[in-house]
Amino acid sequence: MKTIGERIIFLREKQRMSQKELATRLQITAASLSRYENNIHEPKSDILIRLAQILDTNTDFILGLDPNYNTKSQQQSFNILTPEEEQMLKHYRQLNFIDQIKVQERIATLLDQETS
Repeated sequence: MKTIGERIIFLREKQRMSQKELATRLQITAASLSRYENNIHEPKSDILIRLAQILDTNTDFILGLDPNYNTKSQQQSFNILTPEEEQMLKHYRQLNFIDQIKVQERIATLLDQETS
């Protein structure tokens, strides 16, 4: 995909969204969206941001700066801890070094059991 338009089409189709539906969600006309998809015009920054939000991606992918179109939610799931995970990490950090190693070994054992 070499153009912004191709990437918008790719993402829209990946979401199984019609051009009309995406235009409505962007609060623009279908003709305007068609111009973006056909590379007649480039979306302004506010439209670009809304495109990324609606199509569950990042603006860098749409602009061709990042080849990875991973969704924001996928990226966030790796970067944001749940409250329970934060609590576990807090407890883990309060342990002494030896006990931390024991926790790591126990986790490794549990993971081995799951794959067996």
